[in-house]
Amino acid sequence: MCEEQKKKYIQNKKCITPETILAFISVFVMWGGYYADNRHIFGDSMIFTFIWGIGVVAGLNVCFPAWWIVIKKGEGFAGMGITLKNIGPALIFSAALGAIRFNDLYTASKGIEFKNILPVLIFNLLSIWEVCFLFSWLFTRYKNAFGKWAAALLTVVSVCIYHIGSLPLRQLLTLMAYVFLCALCFAVTENIFTLWPVYWVVGCSASVIRAYGSEEFGWDMTAVMGIVLFIQLAFLFYIFRRQQSRHK
Repeated sequence: MCEEQKKKYIQNKKCITPETILAFISVFVMWGGYYADNRHIFGDSMIFTFIWGIGVVAGLNVCFPAWWIVIKKGEGFAGMGITLKNIGPALIFSAALGAIRFNDLYTASKGIEFKNILPVLIFNLLSIWEVCFLFSWLFTRYKNAFGKWAAALLTVVSVCIYHIGSLPLRQLLTLMAYVFLCALCFAVTENIFTLWPVYWVVGCSASVIRAYGSEEFGWDMTAVMGIVLFIQLAFLFYIFRRQQSRHK
């Protein structure tokens, strides 16, 4: 094997790296937070709410991945799937995925007044953190290590792990099936608009209402998520400006 072939082999070789280990660790951090939040282990503790909302939801799921991928790794926002590349297929997949879950949302919402469903819809519209965690962070890091089709499977395993103890088995299996479908579509486009906002609003709202009803996510929770989103967007803007300054 000539020197050039050796270099090409090393570049294309898939293997576990420190960032893969970071991705694995972040899944178990998410499990701990999800479990504590859903089981109300800390009750109404404001300290836990702050750590969960700012530290985990904003920091672990969006801010740290953005810094790692865009700044440290130099992959740009495209490395997170935040790109206009493949936007056409992404929007087609988005419409198809939303249509698949719309009937589920309609069925789950029967007998519930729209005024009680609206905050759930807006809550999931504002919730960029989970789609970023699953696909901008976990999927892309798994893809770098194992390839995109293995990444789709590992993303499903990851969402299963951090929902253990928070969802009944039947709902967990259903969630895994939908995430697998989403992961396959994302593997094709590698564009976050495949999943957000259309699918995330429709699909996640259907899942939330089926699991918890509409009372769990009122306007107070929606307002909190709005604050968390503002923090996330402010940090993403900071990362964008820092990236731009590097290119000057």
